[in-house]
Amino acid sequence: MFTNFIFIIFAILAYSIHLPGDWPRHPWFFHLPVLILYFSLYSYIVRWSLKKNLGHLEDLPAGGRWQRGKFHFHLNRHLFLALAFYAVLIFFLEWKSFLSTFPSETLRNVLGVLPFFLLLAILWFHAWPYYRVFFQSSLSRAGYIFSQLRFNLPVILPWTIATFCVDLAFLLPRDIQDLLAAHEWSQLILYAFFFLFLGIFFPLFIQLIWGCRPVEDPDLLHLLAEICETAGVRVRRAIMWPVMEAQIITAGVMGIIGRFRYILLTPSIIKILSREELKSVLAHELGHTKKGHLHFFLFFFMGYVIISFLYPDAFFLLLYLSGTIGAFPDFFISGDKRIMVFLFFAPMAAILVLYFRYLFGFFSRNFERQADLFSLNMMGRSGPLVSALEKVALVNGIDMDAPNWHHYSIRERVDFLMECEDRAERGPRHNRKVFYSKSLFASVLAIALAFFVLSRQHPPLESIKLSLIETSLLKMGETKGDSVDLHLLLATVRMEKNDERGAVGSYRRALELDPGNATALNNLAWLLVTGKDAALRDYKEGLKLAESAASIERKSYVLDTLAECYFVNGETGKAIQTEEEALRLEKGDKTHYERQLEKFRKK
Repeated sequence: MFTNFIFIIFAILAYSIHLPGDWPRHPWFFHLPVLILYFSLYSYIVRWSLKKNLGHLEDLPAGGRWQRGKFHFHLNRHLFLALAFYAVLIFFLEWKSFLSTFPSETLRNVLGVLPFFLLLAILWFHAWPYYRVFFQSSLSRAGYIFSQLRFNLPVILPWTIATFCVDLAFLLPRDIQDLLAAHEWSQLILYAFFFLFLGIFFPLFIQLIWGCRPVEDPDLLHLLAEICETAGVRVRRAIMWPVMEAQIITAGVMGIIGRFRYILLTPSIIKILSREELKSVLAHELGHTKKGHLHFFLFFFMGYVIISFLYPDAFFLLLYLSGTIGAFPDFFISGDKRIMVFLFFAPMAAILVLYFRYLFGFFSRNFERQADLFSLNMMGRSGPLVSALEKVALVNGIDMDAPNWHHYSIRERVDFLMECEDRAERGPRHNRKVFYSKSLFASVLAIALAFFVLSRQHPPLESIKLSLIETSLLKMGETKGDSVDLHLLLATVRMEKNDERGAVGSYRRALELDPGNATALNNLAWLLVTGKDAALRDYKEGLKLAESAASIERKSYVLDTLAECYFVNGETGKAIQTEEEALRLEKGDKTHYERQLEKFRKK
């Protein structure tokens, strides 16, 4: 059921890492027929595949466990197809380029992942007839799709909130914006507060999105109050969780503080389980809270943020140690951004898979087993929880021996409970295993954080990285000959090293090879009029270069350079007029151009 969440996270990652062009190469109406055909092709493949794999099961008696298990298996398998179609849409059909014209980061991101949800909706559209038969459901097709969308929506909510905060940050004073952008420490602290905010208040939003309602059964409420008191756990309330027309038997807990902690129960679990079985399930969910699993997962998510901050330095260090750093600039000079994305971000995607699929899965499975142990200790015997697990498997169509990436199989959980009941030392041994695993994870993360602090106070890796790239580029020039692209990249690297004199030399060499290169003309002009090294400044030459660049390529950033050159040469009127044109041409963030205009007009 939660496998969808992982694929949605992968879709968000694919959208986030793609580097689109500055502008769509074709107008939207050119792509509209292509997109219609593209989604139609996906729809046809999904319909054909589901019919091939599930159609023959319709002849079996309705509501069978085999049917339900096969339905979930093939539904999850088709998520790979949806992700593949979405990746093609992002990387090859310019979807993100179209969205670059929208001024709001939040709006761009919401529209960015919308096609993936459309692909999922098409999958659910074609899966509904089989769901209706296998689960003997009266839910309409629209109701089924809506239920799936509502269940999966909370996955993108944190990302949407985060991007909304980014939009709000642009309303802050410029000094604060510069502080946040310049210091990764401040960004890391903001992430920590953001995850803390989610951990406290997110359950409140989720239960509203899922349409949960308070449990009103007085016997059940009394049972919950009794077991909460025994366990020493505070819960705000138990709520009914209407997952998929209440067809699924499951329970859950969410919330790191008692005021916003909820126990979730699907209607079916209350109908099918006995009071003793239900009590054991409630004890299991409270075990997650008592053992601090929810708090640990917040810490776990923050760990991925730290890893992502460290990744660029680690990436270049790995290239250096492996001896492949010399080949790295080839991918940049090729000019193919898709190659750059693959080279730099593919390992990051692999880390994401390993971190959440395997490391998270490891902790999740062992936390489930620890919660089972807590229930065993609360109940005094394994029978009620074993019986509840077997009923869950039967009604949900789960194979008792089927492995699960975030749970042990039902059979393994049952055998473990019975073994712990017979052998008292088995439970404490597992608790020690969990404790040592968490301690090891925390130690590794502490080392990573310490490395992060040291690398920001004394950033040797940054200078090593830039020096290695510069050396590699110079060697490449010796072996493959000069090229404009090589010298443009070399100038960029030297600017990163604060070597303005070297950057000027690179731009001049690029212009010797191609006197009409607008990028070299523009960048050299900007450096000659705004550089920190006063000895390099030449306002007259800068103006001449900027005028040449604007005559070749009339883009907003080129006109901004020309306006700055007019300004430093005392031609304020031309500076204002040129900057106004740059502002009109800019389709993205206009903040810089507006500030430039304000500066010119004050003068």
